[in-house]
Amino acid sequence: MKTLLRIMCLAALTWGFAACAAAQNDAPEPEQAPAHLTIYYHRFDGDYGGAGLWTWDGRDQRMPPEEEREIQAQPCDFGVRFDIDLSKYGNDDSPEERIGFIPRLKHSWDFKDGSDRYWTPELGSEVWLIGNDPKIYTSEPDTHPRMTGAFLDGPSKIFLLLSHPLEGMPPGKDAAKATTDDEELEIARLNVTPDRMGVEIKMAAPMDPFADYTVAFEGYGESPLTPRDILDDRDLFYSDSEMGAVYTAENTTFRLFSPMSTEAWVVLYDEADGPQGREEIAMEHAGHGVWEAVVEGDLEGRYYALKTNTRQHGMGRETIDPYAKNTVGRLDRSRITNLRKTDPEGFRPVKRPDYGGALTDAIIYEMHVRDFTVDPSSGVANPGKYLGFIEHGTHLPDDDTIATGIDHLKALGVTHVQLMPPMDCHNDETKFGYNWGYMTWNFFTPEGIYASTIDGDARIREFKQLVKALHDENIGVIIDVVYNHTSPGNAFENLAPGYYHRMKPDGSFWNGSGTGNEFRSEAPMARKFILDSCKYWIDEYGVDGFRFDLMGLVDLETMKQVQKDVAELYPEALVYGEPWAASGSGLSHLTDKGAISGTNLAAFNDNYRNAIKGGTKGADPGYVQNASQRDGVLKGLSGAITDWAEKPTNAIEYATCHDDMTLWDKLEISSQNASREELVKMQDLTFAILAVSQGGVFMHGGAEMLRNKKGAENSYNSNDDVNAIHWEWKKDNAASVEFHTNVIALRKAHPIFRMRDAGEIRKRFVIRDDIRPAPSTIVCTLNGAGIEGEAWKDAAILINPTSQALDFTVPLSGKDGVYILGQEASTEPMDTVDGKLVVPGRGLAVVAVE
Repeated sequence: MKTLLRIMCLAALTWGFAACAAAQNDAPEPEQAPAHLTIYYHRFDGDYGGAGLWTWDGRDQRMPPEEEREIQAQPCDFGVRFDIDLSKYGNDDSPEERIGFIPRLKHSWDFKDGSDRYWTPELGSEVWLIGNDPKIYTSEPDTHPRMTGAFLDGPSKIFLLLSHPLEGMPPGKDAAKATTDDEELEIARLNVTPDRMGVEIKMAAPMDPFADYTVAFEGYGESPLTPRDILDDRDLFYSDSEMGAVYTAENTTFRLFSPMSTEAWVVLYDEADGPQGREEIAMEHAGHGVWEAVVEGDLEGRYYALKTNTRQHGMGRETIDPYAKNTVGRLDRSRITNLRKTDPEGFRPVKRPDYGGALTDAIIYEMHVRDFTVDPSSGVANPGKYLGFIEHGTHLPDDDTIATGIDHLKALGVTHVQLMPPMDCHNDETKFGYNWGYMTWNFFTPEGIYASTIDGDARIREFKQLVKALHDENIGVIIDVVYNHTSPGNAFENLAPGYYHRMKPDGSFWNGSGTGNEFRSEAPMARKFILDSCKYWIDEYGVDGFRFDLMGLVDLETMKQVQKDVAELYPEALVYGEPWAASGSGLSHLTDKGAISGTNLAAFNDNYRNAIKGGTKGADPGYVQNASQRDGVLKGLSGAITDWAEKPTNAIEYATCHDDMTLWDKLEISSQNASREELVKMQDLTFAILAVSQGGVFMHGGAEMLRNKKGAENSYNSNDDVNAIHWEWKKDNAASVEFHTNVIALRKAHPIFRMRDAGEIRKRFVIRDDIRPAPSTIVCTLNGAGIEGEAWKDAAILINPTSQALDFTVPLSGKDGVYILGQEASTEPMDTVDGKLVVPGRGLAVVAVE
């Protein structure tokens, strides 16, 4: 889960050009750049409690100190004002070049007003804002009562949202008037909402949802009527048609869902930039809110954008197709591409990994494409790129015995690589700016900064090469996907305003993601969009599963349908995610651990994570540091079936991931008096505990070589020195790398650790508290008799989280083989024991009998 501060800072550095572009109408250019800026802010509800203006340098040249980034509100006749010293922004040559800002209340991101807006000098030294209105006004706007929204919510149902509460007696139906083509429609009745901020109108006859209507209300002016809740009627506004640009050598069919549009166009170009070959083709309404155009001829290599005229916003700018298959740079055009020409030799049929077939068989290794090879120590020819990720024969430049890159993954033995979001991110691909990729710009296209060039079809070809190379090593590819929110500059609000995002009654965005908007996954065509995207990545790119960022915000029915549709294409695909949100959500029921329990979905077991090593923030310790939270560890060992999971295939067992501190950094801050030797024991013990647990196993890439981020809790935009894998770690921590490798091999060799059925676990997994040598220790047994492929009849897991070696009773038959002991592990018995075994401090042992 991305922390709110991290995400909002990311937003501040990268988002928001759309809002200012729409607002900078005919503002006069000042004769001299101002030294100060005053922003006036008005809210119709009069609530300015804790009002502040969060600001940042929109050109990323200089930032004011953290304590000065929120400008405090000062009362004024308009509402409140914010006074900004422009010298604190930009650089010395251009101190006032571009400033980003977001109003917020209660000093909290949970109460921010809209998405990012930007001031530039041509707007002048004074601008005005109105709550929940994205426009930047260059002269004082009218703040008299108005309708802030007029919506068609059903065939005969209109809802009016008012800026100010109604006063006096409730008005009669004559206070409202609805017209179309100068024809007045009959109103049956009118009701005022309890808060007197809304008006519900019942029409005498059904209305045409595709017609243009105007609604007037006495004292509040008039407004065009915008379809809203009626859009969720699948009979009226849903299509199974393939959306986007459907290419063949003979013609290309363009389809767009924009139910509130009165006109739509495809705009063709010969180049990715500039006016060459510009051609507008009008789209025809194909029913159900879909627009369509068929252009004859082979369009491969040409570029296109979409443009609409919507009831809500009028004529829009050219914008990218949400279904674009090949985005280029940071433009609103995408390239029409013959996808079959991008397949590497031997790519189809896709060769899937043979890993066992269930989540419990998976050992998932999380990695960022750039982090994996960008450091010079990787020895690759294409550092930080898709192609660098899969170069064979690479090693430390000064030591050819230390394999790096894909050869390291193969030797380590992981079954899957989980790539941090490889979809096209909201960034400027023409210049590098580090990010993790959690602000998706386009959901059908690989990110370009990892390709050899951002032009042409390189990103498509090279991502497929990455998938194929990992498949050739019997390693699956899972991609981290971010369908819970979109970047504010995305195409959705331009093409279908108010449809694809969860909106509050006052017209503002819900912010459960902490990034300003939530994707409304439960809407029929929004759900279709997610399903289409997931199926596309499975079919076109051959990926093997998905990790859903903030899965809690994607409704359960959509998640279940994703798993079902993906399984029809690849039955062993893995679908799992973060079972939480970042803040309060507009979704009535989060897709949390309780919701997914018993389904074919899986979720990260944060209960286990916190029990093993403490919380994600601060220095609070867990089991491996101070022997606390034993009960939480026991629940995790059994696959969470005694905690929240109905079956072990629901639980992803992990201790750390890209978020927050690395495990090593967490251990250092929570065990400041421990020696390095003790810290290494804690880290090795952490992975050993995970590896003998039921459920799926997830590891943060680089943890096997004691990866650190220099203590950084949040490195989403830190430099390569902080984020990259420094392959010298592998040489310096060779013993830990070997231990992780051997423990992985042992887990893969024994299905006793990978049971898929909760009933089997309850029958075969036994906790032996009667013989534990100390209160914090753990003794449990596993019965393997009759498990297909299992050579062990019985096994025992002994865990000693204390700092001292302890003498354990081994509850097996005698002359048992020792497979893990402390920091040593092997798939063959390293020794035999007969009834007793000394387990080192901060150590785990596995003993078994065949």
